[in-house]
Amino acid sequence: MLADLGRLVDARELFAEVLAGEPENCAVLIHMAVVSLRLSEPERALEFCDAGLRVQPENAELWKHRAFTLYLLTKFAPPGSESQRNHHGDASIAAHRSVDLEPEGIGSLRVLAQVQSLTDPAAALATVDRALAIDSERASMHEVRAEILSRLRHRDASFGDQAIAAYREALRLDPEDARPAFELACLEYERDDLAPALSHFRTAVRLDPRFGKRARRYVRQIEMELVLGRGPTAASTPKFGADEPALAAAVSASAVPVDERAPSHEQSAGSTATAPGPASVPASATVSGPASGPATTTAPAPRRKRRWGRAALLLLPILLFIRLAVSGCSPDASDPQPVRTTGPGPLFPITDPAIKSGLRSFPSVVLVPHG
Repeated sequence: MLADLGRLVDARELFAEVLAGEPENCAVLIHMAVVSLRLSEPERALEFCDAGLRVQPENAELWKHRAFTLYLLTKFAPPGSESQRNHHGDASIAAHRSVDLEPEGIGSLRVLAQVQSLTDPAAALATVDRALAIDSERASMHEVRAEILSRLRHRDASFGDQAIAAYREALRLDPEDARPAFELACLEYERDDLAPALSHFRTAVRLDPRFGKRARRYVRQIEMELVLGRGPTAASTPKFGADEPALAAAVSASAVPVDERAPSHEQSAGSTATAPGPASVPASATVSGPASGPATTTAPAPRRKRRWGRAALLLLPILLFIRLAVSGCSPDASDPQPVRTTGPGPLFPITDPAIKSGLRSFPSVVLVPHG
């Protein structure tokens, strides 16, 4: 299919031609919604979902895509705005409707967990566990689980450990997905696990060039720290989080929750790794949004740890220049310098006539080589 090859505009034109003759074809309307979402046109995606629901109001797939589109609009809406509250409310209704129509649909449960994660992480983790009980080999569910736990790691360090385990499991099940590789690298770098972080950052860039700009910044920092011999510190506190991706990256092919998109290796029987156990969220770790709308997470600024390393590299050429300048001003051994032996007057008068006559026989200037 053209959409799978990345030719989204061509795919949209082809689907539009089909819709011109069959305007109530729900399968084509779903594809148009997915393509519009991947082209960063969420409003258009909503229009196609609504058009399909007018034809088939009990179509779980349409409700799922509608919920996911509204979820993205909620994430990127201005925090605390009325539009954010409205989008979140509509997303919750659509997600629950999709699960009611398809109780064991992994894609529907995934979208419901993502919507719940904005205001109720405990409920979201329960939904993820429900989906993993149905299919423990679904990489997308482990990734959602990791995202939720990662947001809670600042309240309890154990959630960070579980998030790392979940990202590793997602990457094992789908090694061609760049997002869990990048997020895992961020968590490993945060904990000073420099070697695995460097490997996963490079993997993310190789799999998806859109992560290149952010990943290369950390790759340069890690390489410098490894060259300078900087290892893990005794205790480190989380100082940064992965940047929120742009809307275009968020609605990439791997982000669209279509059950049929499950990688073929998810059904392979050769894997023996087990999924991480359920997470228990204490009451103190529950993040609830304000009454005005869903909670939003703000990524902290990148840490300024080990700034001395970069300062030392900048100071080194300056010191070298000063050393060369000083060396250039010192006398050269091959260039003899005149040394005066006479002056305005002796410090101690010489009274011995023999010495006076001997001094008069010497030239007034003697060339004495240095060294």
